[in-house]
Amino acid sequence: MAFPQNKDEIEIIMITRREGLLTKVGHDLRLRVQPNSLQVEGEDFSGDISVNAIELQGALVNGVVEDMSSGDSSKILKTLRKKVFNEKRHPKVHFSGTFGDTVEISLDINGVKNPLILTKSGQTWIGEVDYRKFGIAQVSALFGTLKVSPLVEIKVSLTV
Repeated sequence: MAFPQNKDEIEIIMITRREGLLTKVGHDLRLRVQPNSLQVEGEDFSGDISVNAIELQGALVNGVVEDMSSGDSSKILKTLRKKVFNEKRHPKVHFSGTFGDTVEISLDINGVKNPLILTKSGQTWIGEVDYRKFGIAQVSALFGTLKVSPLVEIKVSLTV
């Protein structure tokens, strides 16, 4: 089984979904994450992701990524970096784990560690993480009638 040997050989995608009464107003989002560092020793790995390097690829509409206005993109990234990840206090996300058909990851977000399990499907490992387990309040707008689902889909793909 092939495992990535450096940070340029993997792509991490996060998919957020909306929920609440006004879901028609909001966007499901696709975000791309590129690790700052990745160390691999056999099947074990560890690394860091800079919060300011998280890239908003766009709105996810019927499985297709669509461009968003620069205003919407800017507001979403500001909220993500400031309120979700608390970038000033915790500028990096640390991860470590072991590759296999199932990838078990220890994920450290905002100084809180929790496990993340990803299951292999082809050259991609897929799973979900509940951001509330890291002390992150559920993101909402319009007086709570539009919310970001607490379950974020994570896809880790090999690019080699």
